[in-house]
Formats: sequence, structure tokens, C-alpha cells
Amino acid sequence: PALGVGLAPGGDGRAGTETVRCPLLAGMLLLAGCPQLPPELPRPAGGELGPNFEVASPNFLHEGPIPPTYTCEGADISPALTWTDLPEDTVSLALVVDDPDVPKLHWVHWVGWNLAPEPAFVHEATPREGADFEQGTNDFDRLGWDGPCPPKRDDAHHFHVRMFAADTQLELQTTATRDEMYRALDDHVLAMGELVGTFER
Repeated sequence: PALGVGLAPGGDGRAGTETVRCPLLAGMLLLAGCPQLPPELPRPAGGELGPNFEVASPNFLHEGPIPPTYTCEGADISPALTWTDLPEDTVSLALVVDDPDVPKLHWVHWVGWNLAPEPAFVHEATPREGADFEQGTNDFDRLGWDGPCPPKRDDAHHFHVRMFAADTQLELQTTATRDEMYRALDDHVLAMGELVGTFER
């Protein structure tokens, strides 16, 4: 059997509705060419996370709707992000944006690492190449941001922006996925912040 995930057309030239066919074997997802199963979060440094820090965006409120500009219904550019109250020992930040409302999957829209703690923001419309931090491969098999694009028949999906304060810089290939970044973050996470936006078509 196979698990089909509908991908709707996007403002970046994705045309028509596509379906990613992900083979299943004995109830387990074969990972080649398919999104990862919901991941375990990285292990914290010292075995315990510090207090959460705040992650926000000037473009949408926590648990509020994401404007079409940042989705496949618009320009499909990445939103701006800000953060406050990082632990003092923070050396770098990592980020993930994923959608847990895709059935049985957490579809990854953005992966990034080695963000500088200061200045405490990411600009809107981060380029796929030449950004001031490293970006990995999302579940559209591309570097950088690809915005929300849930099937039109679905209720609103929730898009989780997670940021991790780390006590080190990460050494990863630009082809790294979310799960590879999470493994590199194991035992280096000082604290986490989260922002959730919604979108439906």
C-alpha cells in the first residue's frame, strides 16, 4: 500500500495537484523520497531545557492566520521572525517550520541553523541561497522556505515555527534535513521557543 500526500499548486511555478506516493512496509514509512515520520525533538543539554524563549513574527499573531503572501496562494516568501529572552550561553539558533496536520506526517517547510543570536530577527523573504544562516532541505526537496499549501478540501492546517537555542555551531551539509539537524542538536539545546500560525485555502 501507499500513503498519498496531496500537494497543491504554489506561487513559485508548481502547477497542478501532485501526489507524493510513499510506500509502506509493515506499517513503517520508507524514507527515500518521502517526508519523515513525526520526529522526536532534540535532547536538551544537561538533560533539561531552560525556560522557553519567545518567538514572534510581525506578519502574523500566535495561533492566528498566516497571510497569503507567505503561502502558495501569494508570493510564497518567508515571514520575518523575532526572538527574545535567549539563555545567556546561546551560541547559535536553529529553526524548523513544519505542518503536523498532514495525515501521519509532519511536512517540513523550512530548516535552518547557525542563526546568530543577535540581531534578534530574520528578515522577510530570506533567499534560498546567500542567506546569513545555513538552510537545509525541506519536504519539497528544496533549500529554504516553501510556504503553506494544504489541500483545498482541508480545514485550516497549523504551521509550527520552532526555534532552538544551542550551545554550539552546527556542522551540517546544506542537503541536511530536519531530522539530521535534530540529531546534530542532541545534547546541545538550551531552550526552545515556538510560534504557531494557521492557513487554509
